[in-house]
Amino acid sequence: MEVFRLFCRHFWVDVRARPVDGAWVASADTPASPTLATGLTAFEAITDALEYFTGVRDQLLSQLPETLLHA
Repeated sequence: MEVFRLFCRHFWVDVRARPVDGAWVASADTPASPTLATGLTAFEAITDALEYFTGVRDQLLSQLPETLLHA
């Protein structure tokens, strides 16, 4: 499992991602509770897991390692 701390101007978000049976599962911590999302790629799963942070999601996603963007 890979764990990332993604930062924006006012806060940070812990995100976890791991491959499972040819797909990816990701979770992100939100103030209410952790989110859980799946996708065919790591980027897709993490993007969906960050849905709560719609206004700053692109800023958070821009911090993901390049290798994960192609996983």
